[in-house]
Amino acid sequence: MVFDNTISIADIISILGLTLSFITIIFLFIQRKDSSRICLSIKDKKNSHMFKNSKIIEETLYIKLLGNNIARNINLKFDLVSDNIKLANDWYKSAQNGAMVYVSNKESYDNICSDEMINITQSLYGAMYAMLDDILILLPAFKYKDHINLNINYVLIQMSYEDINGYMYCQYYKISIQVNSMDFFNNEFNYSINIEEINKKNYKELSNKKSL
Repeated sequence: MVFDNTISIADIISILGLTLSFITIIFLFIQRKDSSRICLSIKDKKNSHMFKNSKIIEETLYIKLLGNNIARNINLKFDLVSDNIKLANDWYKSAQNGAMVYVSNKESYDNICSDEMINITQSLYGAMYAMLDDILILLPAFKYKDHINLNINYVLIQMSYEDINGYMYCQYYKISIQVNSMDFFNNEFNYSINIEEINKKNYKELSNKKSL
């Protein structure tokens, strides 16, 4: 039996047709994914805050959807990283007044639309309280110093969610405290919340420093 290795014009046309069909399918897949592409962003409603003995943490941290669709099955994982703060079974005890505060390590939400905001202050309350309380405890030691060295404290957030077509997304954030001014007489300080989106590599590097 002899095989014919020649390729006819009909064969070429058939191959081109299959190739174009394959390219079309890929293009439609990409177009479908782009049409539903979304992004979530963590924001702070205020530029600065005050923290004092009353330990008030304002309800200002929220998640906002960037896009015109819906984000579903939103899951947040929190990781408090510190070189000083100690937790016992996810509870923080203030060395200043003995107050016990629960430090949450996860939260989930069903969905969010483009005209909605999800307040996540309560989910981060324990971690924020611990970081701010750590600064307040050190406040008297800074009274006669020109330069202030704060303990390393930050919260890492891994945020995963789906779009309307079921495509999965994952974003990473680092939240830290920046002290703007201190009032030693009233034992309080003004601060800003630094919210930084980071990549997966940085997230892993930061989480490995000292995870609680």
